[in-house]
Amino acid sequence: MEITFETIVSYLSNKKDSFINNINIVKPIDTFNFDIPMFRIGILNKNEETNISLTQSILNLINTEYIYKNKEEKLLLGKYFINELRNYWKLNYKDINNNFNSIRGEKAILNLTKNTNESLDILYVLSFCLHTNVLVLDYQNTTSKIISYYMNESNLNFYKPFIILAKNNNNYEPVFNHEKKIFAYDDIVNYLTSYNSIEIEDIFQTKSVFISKNNSYYSVEKLTKMLKKDLQEICDIQEIKYKKKDLKKTLIEKITNR
Repeated sequence: MEITFETIVSYLSNKKDSFINNINIVKPIDTFNFDIPMFRIGILNKNEETNISLTQSILNLINTEYIYKNKEEKLLLGKYFINELRNYWKLNYKDINNNFNSIRGEKAILNLTKNTNESLDILYVLSFCLHTNVLVLDYQNTTSKIISYYMNESNLNFYKPFIILAKNNNNYEPVFNHEKKIFAYDDIVNYLTSYNSIEIEDIFQTKSVFISKNNSYYSVEKLTKMLKKDLQEICDIQEIKYKKKDLKKTLIEKITNR
């Protein structure tokens, strides 16, 4: 019998897509209509009475050594991660958004140690510190929500990678497929555009907008292959300030970090 990724998933999971946080149990995501096979996995959920599912889910997705760690090592990684998160936030967040000051972010990070994952503030902080968009699949009401620092009143930066989390009540699980754990917009565009609308949560108000495939324009890889004049044209269209002497690398950085 040939052992494949699908064989392992089939063995570890059952067909019902109910939300349970059993460690290392892999569940296919059937509730949300991705056009590629997607899965979620149970992670270390509690440390005594503290809910650590969010930090452990993030570590599962961004730390390649995570799956080889024992329980004590995973708990220690969680403490290190929160400390690094706090330090990065203090050093780099400059109250750019007047509605979300640095103190608010520090409180959100502190709440990670107090069994309170329910605020969307911490996802905003994670988006800033990890330079990602965060897509949350909410099993409680079967809705999808994007939380991101990288947006303004009308646009979300689709050049930033996506971390995907499954959520039910106050419990999180990491979402992945058999190829990757961090996704580009191109990977999930068909899912995002299969809905007439999807919530984009900017912390201050929830906007229901239609996400068009045209919002992506080009992947970073495609941008590197473009001529400088084409990159300047994209900057003009998106009202990104640049200098004529800017190198292609600089233009790409401005486009992807707008």
